Amino acid sequence: MDKLIIEDIKRIKSLMIESEGKNEYNFCDRFSGNKQKKYVCSKIGSLKGLLSRYNGLDLRTVIDKQTSDLQTEIPQDLQEKFIDCAIFLESLGKITEKEKNNFIEKKVKNGKLVYLNGEWQPINKLNTNYFDLAEILTELIYKNKNNTTFQAIINDPKTTLMNMKSEIHTMIEEYFDDPKMLFDYTKNIQRTTQKCRTKG
Repeated sequence: MDKLIIEDIKRIKSLMIESEGKNEYNFCDRFSGNKQKKYVCSKIGSLKGLLSRYNGLDLRTVIDKQTSDLQTEIPQDLQEKFIDCAIFLESLGKITEKEKNNFIEKKVKNGKLVYLNGEWQPINKLNTNYFDLAEILTELIYKNKNNTTFQAIINDPKTTLMNMKSEIHTMIEEYFDDPKMLFDYTKNIQRTTQKCRTKG
């Protein structure tokens, strides 16, 4: 028995070393060839939740609007899994009964997500993933603005972007008129989702 456990530990360690050796995508890597662009991206990313929150840039709303045509009802088998998870979280005391019921009613039974060929897509998390949202904003700002804007973002990203809030929403709506283009901006979600799966 002990020998089997030791062998398992060795195997897990070797897999961890192997995975660490692989090239992993890092935040703003898509801009590696342009130092200023990468730096602007990191400054935008430093705003974190402000990018998605309603009282911030409210990118959650605009991304949800852009992806709404791709969304479908959650398949029944997945609804059951989500409900089981919510019940389990309540039993652990992680959520209240009210939170559980609210989640089941609004997010599961009446919720919609993006599935392709029956598979859940990382784009479902794009509306709140500030790493990927920062990359979208960096790309759009570089396509539509000049060096004065880049310097303003570097010096004061919050004020600069909040002053551009409605303009940013328009840029996203116009540039991503085909919502499938947003699939290319989920590299950070894929990385973190993969880590979660590995840990699980």
